[in-house]
Amino acid sequence: MLTGETIARRPGSLLVTAETTSTAADQTIDGELFVVLRNDEDQYSLWPAAKAAPAGWTLARAAATKADSLAFIEDVWTDMRPRRLREAIDRDPL
Repeated sequence: MLTGETIARRPGSLLVTAETTSTAADQTIDGELFVVLRNDEDQYSLWPAAKAAPAGWTLARAAATKADSLAFIEDVWTDMRPRRLREAIDRDPL
């Protein structure tokens, strides 16, 4: 049975899901590859490599395993605030 697994959900961002073959969150369909996408707010998303990227998202990392893709996101997405918020705070700190 295929079930949806929520990968990331943040205000103003895309809700991303990946199909799994069991209830274990870290198991995916054998051999399934994922890409990492980034939007104009510097938010990242895990996306099945076999699917076209949705509008507004660009490729940040080529196809890899789910674990490698999630590790990449964890390494590069260190500030969860949207880009425009970071820039506004930098211009006018409290």
